[in-house]
Amino acid sequence: LLLLVLFCTRVDSFVPKQHVILPTRIHQSFVVLQKEASPTTTTITTCLDRSKKNQMCLSYMKDNNNNNEETIRRNTLGPLYPAAELIQDATGGWGLAYANLEPETPSSPAGLGFLITNVGYLVAGALLNAKGEVLFGTLTEIAGSISIWYHYAQLRYPSPSVVQDVSKVQLALMCDYVTAAAALITGLLYVIQVGTLLPVPCIVAGVLAVLCLVLSWIYEETYAYILWHGLWHVFGAYAGYYIGQTHLSV
Repeated sequence: LLLLVLFCTRVDSFVPKQHVILPTRIHQSFVVLQKEASPTTTTITTCLDRSKKNQMCLSYMKDNNNNNEETIRRNTLGPLYPAAELIQDATGGWGLAYANLEPETPSSPAGLGFLITNVGYLVAGALLNAKGEVLFGTLTEIAGSISIWYHYAQLRYPSPSVVQDVSKVQLALMCDYVTAAAALITGLLYVIQVGTLLPVPCIVAGVLAVLCLVLSWIYEETYAYILWHGLWHVFGAYAGYYIGQTHLSV
């Protein structure tokens, strides 16, 4: 019996270490440790290095993190997640990119002033509704409300490294795309209908609005963006009001 025990011990010592299969729980412990403490050298790491399993564990950890990020994005974006991924892929990320407005916040003077520029949409929409232009007036009010939500999120969650924060801003941005597009398309159809009856100040305001929007895409530094994009709101609301009012008179 003693000889048998000694023989088994010797055989075990000759098993090549690269063929030793570590239990799954060791891999899981390693990942958890990496997440919680991010150790550079631990006993488990050493064992994994010797067994040539370290690379596999690191790859597993990376995949796990990616899966967590995807889950967060799915939960935050909800039914808009497939559309968000499509926009991301089609535009190389540009379609859902947004300006980082740090150090401004929703309650800082510049941030609050920027949010207030959206009030023009609410006023224009309410006036149009009061005069009987219900469709365009309602779309303008909705677009203004969603624009406030988007820019509030943009000011509230500026960190590009926090997946959930980025997803919250992108959710508001996608909703802003939808409501703004609905109002803009309706406004353009109205412009086609009224033709030359459109007043010159409205045309000038419309041109300035588009120019300011383009400049806010080019100059995305905090205060340049706040200036140009805020003016886009002001001129856009002014032009939208006169488009709706002119359409009523046709």
